[in-house]
Amino acid sequence: MGEQRIRGNQNVQIQEVEDSWIKITYNKVPRVLPLESAQLSIASDRPSPARLTSARAGVFGYVGRGELLADLEAWIDSPAPFAGQVIAGRGGSGKTRLAVELCRRLREWDWLCGFLARGDGEGRLDALVEAPTARLVVIDYAENRAEQLERLLPQLRASASTEEKVRVLLLVRTGAGAEDIPRRLGARVESVERVIEGCEVRILEEAERLDSQECKQLFEDAVVAFGEYMESPPPPAEAPDFDQTVFESPLMVVIAAYLAAQGKEVPSNRDELLDMVLRHERRYWREGSAGLDADEDLLESMVALATLVNVDSQGRAAERLRLLSDLSDASAERCNRLARWVHAQYPGPRWWNPLEPDLVGERLVARCFTEQPEVLGGAIAGSEPEEATRLLEVLARAAADRPELAEALSPILSAELVRLCEVAVAEAAAVKDGDLLFGNAITAAAAINAAISVVEVDAEVLPVVVDLMPPRADLVLNELSATLTAQLVESRRLLADANPATHAPSLASALNSLSNRLANAGRYVEALEASEESVGLWRPLAEANPDAYIPNLAIALSNLSSCLADAGRHNEALEVIEESVEAYRPLANPATHAPSLARALGNLSVHLARAGRQAEALEAIEEWVETYRPLAEDNPAELARGLNNLSNHLADAGRQAEALETIKEAIRVWRPLAEDNPAAHAADLALALNNLSNRLADARRKAEALETIEESVDIYRALAEATPAAQAPMLASALYNLSLRLTEAGRKAEALETIEEAIRIWRPLAEDNPAAHAAKLALTLNNLADRLSEAGRDDKAENVRREATELFAAITPKTRQRRSWRSRVDAVLRR
Repeated sequence: MGEQRIRGNQNVQIQEVEDSWIKITYNKVPRVLPLESAQLSIASDRPSPARLTSARAGVFGYVGRGELLADLEAWIDSPAPFAGQVIAGRGGSGKTRLAVELCRRLREWDWLCGFLARGDGEGRLDALVEAPTARLVVIDYAENRAEQLERLLPQLRASASTEEKVRVLLLVRTGAGAEDIPRRLGARVESVERVIEGCEVRILEEAERLDSQECKQLFEDAVVAFGEYMESPPPPAEAPDFDQTVFESPLMVVIAAYLAAQGKEVPSNRDELLDMVLRHERRYWREGSAGLDADEDLLESMVALATLVNVDSQGRAAERLRLLSDLSDASAERCNRLARWVHAQYPGPRWWNPLEPDLVGERLVARCFTEQPEVLGGAIAGSEPEEATRLLEVLARAAADRPELAEALSPILSAELVRLCEVAVAEAAAVKDGDLLFGNAITAAAAINAAISVVEVDAEVLPVVVDLMPPRADLVLNELSATLTAQLVESRRLLADANPATHAPSLASALNSLSNRLANAGRYVEALEASEESVGLWRPLAEANPDAYIPNLAIALSNLSSCLADAGRHNEALEVIEESVEAYRPLANPATHAPSLARALGNLSVHLARAGRQAEALEAIEEWVETYRPLAEDNPAELARGLNNLSNHLADAGRQAEALETIKEAIRVWRPLAEDNPAAHAADLALALNNLSNRLADARRKAEALETIEESVDIYRALAEATPAAQAPMLASALYNLSLRLTEAGRKAEALETIEEAIRIWRPLAEDNPAAHAAKLALTLNNLADRLSEAGRDDKAENVRREATELFAAITPKTRQRRSWRSRVDAVLRR
């Protein structure tokens, strides 16, 4: 049944079509949208019990959280053409129920409303963007859909107008320790950050829960609604005590109502509630399976398999059914027939749609396959990369609070972990910048990380998979690399506790590796802790056996110096790196230690420059390049990093022409590497472009300098979306440079906007770690004051300049030191 209205000269009609898709017709042209109806289709003659309890069933009216709903209606009705809101909460907390009710109300206002499908297709996406009507787009599991959000939201924002508003509601599923997902989601994707900027992020666990009266009303309304689907409903069972913790979840109240409508006594335990719903679901399967020659256990296993795996065709579904022992030798005709039966049970946008609500589906998966680990093993082993990603995602959620399932998965995941990690590494290497898979998007790496965070894997496989991870930062792999290495550290810690003489070196080595992985992921405090522990282990080992362990100590010291610098402890960092270089010198030879010495010299040059010892810094980096050039054929990226550093020091020494040629050489190395593998090398290219912009500005080639820094900022934006903790400071530094170049080009309004953006990045960083970032904030504030003065806003400029001065005074209380601090920080920001 469609809705029809006239907009201008366009006849706009909105209607649901097959499999819950929404179709819009205007200018007499029908277009299928990438939107699923907020309300799922429910068979009136033989409905699925589980689907009846789903928030998207629309079986009964909305109850509770009236103030929150009123706030959302006010947000919808606000004058802004485009706006967003984030609703976060655990499974069953009421996020979807709230979104469905909002869609229902807006349909009455003639809005186009629906849930964004995962597989949208470019054509359908364009149709949604171009639809000539007000739109509410609900995006469920938004925390795992960064790539889709990155493509869609800027287009929706651009298409919005006061006549045809656009609202985006992001539903985010949180769990233990994941309460900050909305913030991280906004940090990963700039377009999302713009959506949620200024909007309240609602975490439903922190909102006022349904009170006893609201629970009672929801329960009673649902009992009546469920009774309408029964021919002769029995007298409903007594309502439970809604003060019990389990009924903090609206879903559990609804399930209780369904059971009560059946005349069944309502339990007060979550798993018992879910199991009783599944008992009724078994009856639903049984009643619709005449002629299938399949018992209830087989029907249950088939639905559990459809909930677990993601298939896009009947053929693939029939093939996956052979994972079940009862169907391993079944004919193709039988498997296809059974696949079609599963398909018919739960209509929706996919060929096989999962059992919903999610908590019910996950309970079914756990109940069916905990005792059938061979099915889980076969599903993982035979999965294509995209299938494995969804499968691991579901299993991670299902196993999070079910130790028995996690235990069953342990040997399976251990056996498959190498292959899965190889898939993740290949996927990361294949990603190009046009379709960058940001941080926590649904990638193989993210799914593996979720799984191994709740499922213990065999310690023996950890060294193998850790070695598969690239040693340097990788946008897609950083978090997985850190998790794997952390687990390796814990396994080696157990060995070292039992036998330190034998296993302390392997623990120290793993800790040093963990420090690097954590730093790559922007987790600097943890990185410093791991590095300090590593050095603490290597020192007594090196004292007892210098020939064997001095090289290890030198490597760990070099890493520790970087961690100390990240923490703003620059004097300590310089002392530590000098110790590292001195430890390397008697060891270095081209066959073994020269690459490590070169890296230590590179660190030394940076810390010497920070200390104002420019001549020594240049000498160190020149030795670095001289040491590494013979080795560059095997690792050109490492040479390019040294050349970038050398360029800065040559510029500091007034050798501008050499500095420019040196950075150009580095960029000639970085461009093809970054094009081939942006996840691994885009950050280095962005840094080199930042440097090149400064060298071009020094040569008074202002137009080229501006073009170059704009390219650098564009790259850093994507990097900061992926790993904000690691890359946001780099973006802020590049924005500082961009503001200078825009000022030189006479684009003063843009320069002001740019430096204000840099300030917004620096402020929280400086609050969290003043030693590392307060000086950079102060200098950027000083730049902002200059821009404000140029704009004639002298009063505000004076306030900003006063804040900058106070920050500098707090950092360098001795007046004679302030000038050197300002020049050093300016040099750092401009690099």
